[in-house]
Amino acid sequence: MLLAVILPYLFLAARARGLLQTPKALKLMSRIAAGFLGGAAAAIAARVS
Repeated sequence: MLLAVILPYLFLAARARGLLQTPKALKLMSRIAAGFLGGAAAAIAARVS
């Protein structure tokens, strides 16, 4: 049962790894990650004050 759950994730991760090797994809991923981090920082700052 566990193998049936993990196996699709393995295939998706292998496919994503191939897609994220291009410089354009890496730049997009970095910008998205920066947006999430900035959003989290803003949410924490708004909640604290």
